Amino acid sequence: YVSDRQLEAARVVRGEIKLPGEGMYRVVVVPRTVHMPLPTMRQLLNLARTGATVVFEGDLPADVPGWGDFLKRRQELAALSAVLAGRWTTERGSRCAHLGEGLVLKGELLSAIAAAGVPRETMFDNPGLMCVRRGFDHGRYYFIANRSADHAIQEWITLAMTNASVFLLDPLSGRTGAGEYRSGTHQLT
Repeated sequence: YVSDRQLEAARVVRGEIKLPGEGMYRVVVVPRTVHMPLPTMRQLLNLARTGATVVFEGDLPADVPGWGDFLKRRQELAALSAVLAGRWTTERGSRCAHLGEGLVLKGELLSAIAAAGVPRETMFDNPGLMCVRRGFDHGRYYFIANRSADHAIQEWITLAMTNASVFLLDPLSGRTGAGEYRSGTHQLT
């Protein structure tokens, strides 16, 4: 999740979106919405122009919030959206528009993310299973939590990113150690 205010400080570094602090992200996903503030839409398009990928779930926002200078702001939003009008193509089931060095996609969320080339974490298909993935210079961390009180996971979990090894840390019991891992399929248990 990211706020409009956090987006103000975002910039593109080597095709990834850098937020204040250590956060680097491959895409910005805008949930389905009808209203969007003009500064947010301007920033999203500027990020795309400089190399970012921006995904709009569903369609682009069609209106602005609030009544102050309503008609003027609505016209400006329409003008911003019109920048993309002649650029839309269909790729992998999503509408895509190249803008500057980046890409804007719209449509069904999973198709748009796939068209953006972002690997999906299928573990979220398990009720209650959640993860946070963080990269660092020599690999990545997965923090995986089962938030379902009544659904134990007793199966292999597929990871979207390849890993050479898995080390498990159980904060509830304090146990640590090497985890079982199938390297050919990126699965752990």
